[in-house]
Amino acid sequence: MLSMSAYDLKTLIKTPVARNTFYSLTGQVLPMGVALISIPFIIKNLGVEKFGLLTLCWTILSVFMYFDVGISRSFIKQMAENIQNNQFEGAGSLLSLVGVIMLSISCIAAGVLFFSGPLLTNKAFNIPPELMKEAQKAFYILALILPVISLNSLVRSLLESAHRFDKTNYLNSFVGSFNYLSPLILSFYHQSLSMMFMVILLVRLLAFLLGLLWCLQVLKPVFQGPYGNWAPHFHIIKYGFWLTLTNFIAPVLNYGDRLVIGSLLPLSALSYYVTPYEVLSRLWLLPDAIVKVMFPSWAARQNQKMSSRPFQFLFFALLLMMLSLIFLIQSFSKEGLRLWVGEAFATNSAPLIPYFLLAVLMGALTRIPYTWLQATGQIKRATVIQVLESLGYLIFLWWSVKEFQVMGAAIALLVRLFFEYALFFLFAKRVFYHVRVFLSLFGAIVAFMGYTYLMNQLTSWSIKALILLVALAILFWAGKILISQNLENAKQ
Repeated sequence: MLSMSAYDLKTLIKTPVARNTFYSLTGQVLPMGVALISIPFIIKNLGVEKFGLLTLCWTILSVFMYFDVGISRSFIKQMAENIQNNQFEGAGSLLSLVGVIMLSISCIAAGVLFFSGPLLTNKAFNIPPELMKEAQKAFYILALILPVISLNSLVRSLLESAHRFDKTNYLNSFVGSFNYLSPLILSFYHQSLSMMFMVILLVRLLAFLLGLLWCLQVLKPVFQGPYGNWAPHFHIIKYGFWLTLTNFIAPVLNYGDRLVIGSLLPLSALSYYVTPYEVLSRLWLLPDAIVKVMFPSWAARQNQKMSSRPFQFLFFALLLMMLSLIFLIQSFSKEGLRLWVGEAFATNSAPLIPYFLLAVLMGALTRIPYTWLQATGQIKRATVIQVLESLGYLIFLWWSVKEFQVMGAAIALLVRLFFEYALFFLFAKRVFYHVRVFLSLFGAIVAFMGYTYLMNQLTSWSIKALILLVALAILFWAGKILISQNLENAKQ
């Protein structure tokens, strides 16, 4: 049997990819820990309905954050190539062009949000009358935050293109933590949502200034100008257009469930849906950290022939890591919800957990081919996939929520991510297609469904813990074999 030597493992851990992945991941772990601690107290202080309004505001902010991601990804791709080739001529013009585009998009989005505040409050969402005035004030503050988000995105993109993930780690930790700390602290003294988001605005301004200072230190040649020669860089707008189009669709796909629930059901239902999903979706921090690090590397080598072996290694390693996490969470999901946020959430949210966990697994694996398509200039394929799925998903989502309430939204989410997974892997079949890729996922889904059924029949914590240990041991054994085989193949 093949075995992984200590040397192989040590070599793998010391690679730049592993180091940068660690930086990227830790930048998201701290906010997740802050969220786990803060959310129960915020719910207790604000109440379920007002917390539902807070989650709706977070959702709106997240939706608008997508609008300039296309240009920032395009910027990272171009700047990473320039830095690798040590070509800084015209870098200042590229930076100024991207900055103007991103700020223009965010200002337009801010104007739309600002002037549509009354419509959103009175017509679009099912907001109780006593919260309407406060909701409208909060929407006005959210509009002011959008341009600052673009400025933060610009400096983070510049640092990522230079592979300074340690710096972006600090920024992400700072901004992400205060996204929850601000509502937590103010909920004890002043329960105004507009005041909470005003503090978040100030935090993001401070993060931008800190990020700009680091950019000036790390990439001084980029800021030496000239800044006005935009013509040679207009080609990134074409590439960025497809990314931006994709990111206009992405909020519909990623946050459509919350917006539909907020429109059709009470805000309390939104709280019961979003609270567990917000935490479980944080499991995507692991694949996000990996692909964020891989994107500049793949972009810089897009014209070189790429072997499929590293991608299959990445797939199987991620599959086994995610399976270990979702098996662990499913084992004590209801008990965990009861201890964390109380009996009401355990009763209303626990039935959604298996659907969320499978959806998280699908979404994690899909990030690999999706990022590869973006990095290698095949963004049209990714856009076509998301355009095709968006209309069908919205129709199915609306019907599911009307018929089955929040359970319908969870089912629609899982169905969407399953089809998205299949389509992205087929479009990226040159490096990802392998029968083991599809058979492994099918086996993982069947195993998880059987495991979930078994755990639902058991009441003894000790028996559950024993079965969990057996499952984790099997996954560890499988992972050791698969990773060892891929390491052996890499040496050939």
